Amino acid sequence: MAVAREASLNHISRESSDIRRLANFYKEIFGFEEIESPDFGEFKVIWLNLPQAFSLHLIERSSITKLPEGPYSATSPVLDPSHLPRGHHICFSVSNFDSFVQTLKIDMLNLAAICQNRWEEATLVRKEMMDVGIKKGAGCSWLTAKNRVHVFQAKDTSHAMNYEIQAMLVKLRMEMKAAGYVPDTNYALYDLEEEEKMTEVWYHSEKIALAFGLIAIPPGVPIRITKNLRICGDCHTAFKFISGIVGREIIVRDNSRFHHFQSSKCSCRDYW
Repeated sequence: MAVAREASLNHISRESSDIRRLANFYKEIFGFEEIESPDFGEFKVIWLNLPQAFSLHLIERSSITKLPEGPYSATSPVLDPSHLPRGHHICFSVSNFDSFVQTLKIDMLNLAAICQNRWEEATLVRKEMMDVGIKKGAGCSWLTAKNRVHVFQAKDTSHAMNYEIQAMLVKLRMEMKAAGYVPDTNYALYDLEEEEKMTEVWYHSEKIALAFGLIAIPPGVPIRITKNLRICGDCHTAFKFISGIVGREIIVRDNSRFHHFQSSKCSCRDYW
């Protein structure tokens, strides 16, 4: 059994060159009854990417609600709640062995719980995270402009140029709406009224940082933003819209990968 297990993992390691391909192998990996040991050795990359791959596996095999077609198209996953126990097992098992995947676990479980308004499950997930000492850190985004690092949090109004930033956000929102953008309120992490959810996702830290970047960084110069958590699906869609509307190159480094937004497209091809 151990030999067969290692041979199978060797095969998966060779074939799963990215998250999208790894998603196709998740069932084979979990043919092994348990994640047996924290000593992952040469196969560590498989286990650490498994929470993302499982999330992608669900999205690609679930019913998909499509927003308007075209260069700005986006998808909103509607996940079968019966998958939540397996997602819970994957994320909590793997994260016991490496703190790096804690944010992956948080993102995947929030996604699975929220996509069908499973607020009770989301609450239980947060409680279990607290019980094992895992905290969801505050998201923040930053960029360098005029020889200074400017840091923003969600709903941030503390910047000296806040008036200009808010005006830019209003302008962008109007132009994006005219182009067909619809906020994906699945990424509002609390059970709110729909209008409140739209406000919640609109004032994520990366959108505020981008609005400032459009003001402070000269045209023709790429806007480079870093985020300490993974960029959410709504912000990812919004950045594609904005890159096409303003004709700027936008580069986002989140805790998973680089995203190069240009001409209404992202280098990750919507897999991250």
